[in-house]
Amino acid sequence: MELRSAAIRRLLVVFVCGVFGYVVFYNSLLMDRRGSLLHDAHLSYGGAAVVLRDGMVLPDADGALGVDSGDLQSLMGARQMWTLGDAGMGPSEMPSTPAAAAGTAAPVKDSIRSRLEPGFRIANGGRCPERGRDLRLVILITTAPGHQRQRKAIRLTWGGSVAQRRDVTLLFFLGRAAEPHQSAVDEEQQTYGDIVQGNFVDAYNNLTLKSAVMLEWLDTFCPEARMILKTDDDMFINTDNLLKFVDVHSKDTNKLFGRLARRWKPNRSVKSKYYLSPESFAGKYLPDFVTGPAYVMTGDLVKPLYQATLDAKFLTLEDVLVTGVVADKLHIKRVHAKEFINDRIKADTCKFATSVSVHMVKFEEQFDIWKRIQDGRTRCPQYVPTGG
Repeated sequence: MELRSAAIRRLLVVFVCGVFGYVVFYNSLLMDRRGSLLHDAHLSYGGAAVVLRDGMVLPDADGALGVDSGDLQSLMGARQMWTLGDAGMGPSEMPSTPAAAAGTAAPVKDSIRSRLEPGFRIANGGRCPERGRDLRLVILITTAPGHQRQRKAIRLTWGGSVAQRRDVTLLFFLGRAAEPHQSAVDEEQQTYGDIVQGNFVDAYNNLTLKSAVMLEWLDTFCPEARMILKTDDDMFINTDNLLKFVDVHSKDTNKLFGRLARRWKPNRSVKSKYYLSPESFAGKYLPDFVTGPAYVMTGDLVKPLYQATLDAKFLTLEDVLVTGVVADKLHIKRVHAKEFINDRIKADTCKFATSVSVHMVKFEEQFDIWKRIQDGRTRCPQYVPTGG
């Protein structure tokens, strides 16, 4: 009986040791697997967005994210992300905490970072050679997938006047679209090669994401360009005057130029498309900002403005957020320049001839305005850049 009990005890000891050994071996194997995945993410997933979650890498075997968009949105606010491949970039170091990754003391609730999937469906990084070091001006135009006529009118008028210049580049920015618009956008890109498409749904309430994607593109592909014009596809831009304006201010730094809005009150009417709830913005007055239809920024602002915008609390009014809230935080100088009219005006040839931008121009009107200021039949005062 005693012999049988001793044998049972020995068997139990052997069994427990075996289980313990298996657990140690499995844990070691799992840790090796984690390290292998991390190594592969650094070396193999060119062009893919890579998400780290508790030390685990989530892309699948094709380099796509191994999570759906809903899961991704929930992770992005508290996880560091890298975009590898096309930009020739990779993570030089891994922040120890999400706050370090965001460059702030603590994650901001409902930040732009938490809503935006980095990267581009259509990148067109080649439109900014040598990281923009030889570019006098970059023109970025916000547009919607269905606005083919607006883009065509711009290409055939003021946009076409700078399209062949080596010191200027012009691109249209939009988000993802449903069919048939997406196929039309892809075909348009194949024809003209001047479209950048971000990883967000193109909608009015996502204009802030569109502005963030524009800054992301500049930071990724074109951080050394001297000056940047951000404008919309319903704007007439007098490109001759714009180039004169840029040349006058070519040595300026830390400045945003445009129509400066001072001490505007937030719109509290829920029926207005400019509505801001007290929860989204509590102040009595908005910070001074340059209005969104057209503004020029100096190239040194690209990186700080992009990083600070990612960490800002989301607002639907993109100009208020980027050129107001964020610019205020960064102590960026906002300069009023009267030639940025940013309003609809009567068909006054001299007004167009002495301005940089005019708002609410229909696509068919672009041709008439362009012809008027090019034919030289109307004598107008000479344009002199302002904004000093």
